[in-house]
Amino acid sequence: LYATKVCHLLKSQGTIISFLSTIVMKSTLAQSTTALLALYTLANTFSRHFLAQYMLQHMDLVLESCLNIAETFSHQNDENIKIAKSNKKIRLASANIMINYAIIMSNKHVEEKIQLLSCCIDRLEVEMNSLNEMKMIYRYLVIIGTILYNDVNSIELAKDLDLLSILDKIMVKKDNVSNITEIINELKDVMN
Repeated sequence: LYATKVCHLLKSQGTIISFLSTIVMKSTLAQSTTALLALYTLANTFSRHFLAQYMLQHMDLVLESCLNIAETFSHQNDENIKIAKSNKKIRLASANIMINYAIIMSNKHVEEKIQLLSCCIDRLEVEMNSLNEMKMIYRYLVIIGTILYNDVNSIELAKDLDLLSILDKIMVKKDNVSNITEIINELKDVMN
């Protein structure tokens, strides 16, 4: 009964995802707390199966929001520690949403997997080249590994997107972080 009521509400109020995504996309540094709350709300939506399916239907909009806000907060070079922590939290929340998408996708969601894989590889390069934030690199590697798991098409796409050379660059740049080394080795094994 509860699930039916929520589904009915979401169908009749189809703008909930649009509303939250708009908050995320239009947020500035001054509104980072609001953006973070909206991202957490979107991430928590995956906790119920029927809501996760609803999120899958709106993946384009949500991913666009996540990428926009992560990009916006990746380029802030302010000395203020509070802003720097907010930037990291926003990028982590965006990555959490992508992890949730990777988990709920099955082999029948081929187009969505392609889109998510491409977005994650792009964000991985940004994190590696400009921010060198190991927690974020780790999360994107986990997302990519989840997408590639038992999916030949995704593996071939990752090869086409030159993931192997990106992994090699991370191995050179990393600060001897064993969990990153382990994931990179597993990804390389899967792709070879």
